[in-house]
Amino acid sequence: PRAIAMTDGSPSTSANATWMVARATQLQRLEALREWSERSGARFADMLEREQGEIAEQDTRLRTSLGREQTRLEQTCTKQRRFREAAAQRAQLGSLDGTMLEARADAVKIAAFQERANACDAKLATLRRQQAIAEKQARRRWLATAEKASSGLAVRARLLTWLMVATGMVDAG
Repeated sequence: PRAIAMTDGSPSTSANATWMVARATQLQRLEALREWSERSGARFADMLEREQGEIAEQDTRLRTSLGREQTRLEQTCTKQRRFREAAAQRAQLGSLDGTMLEARADAVKIAAFQERANACDAKLATLRRQQAIAEKQARRRWLATAEKASSGLAVRARLLTWLMVATGMVDAG
């Protein structure tokens, strides 16, 4: 009966026109909010893409640096082992005093080389721990960024739903 009352020329027709204007205004506001939301989403996506690029770049630099350091340490350790083995062989073969003196000097060198090799091994272990920590932090940053992205979308969806309910475009139930 209300629809009939609105179309028969009674005062309800002006109410209908007012309602239509209000609805058009609400639709314009809703469209403006949607456009704003799209722009905000695009800005956030751009920011997220930049941050992920920076994280990837930092990760690449870290991996490269750790790889070079690991290679250098492994080479140093290999040299130290060769020196130690050569000194050990000379010590076994030496029966003369000169050989024994040389063996003692080599033993001193070996001890110094062994200390350096131990320091290299310790540095390598430290770098591996740092690499593991850096990888863990990179995963956490990525997860945090992804979480921000998903929570931002959820907030926008709730806002849009609330606006639609508030404007009467959909039922609250």
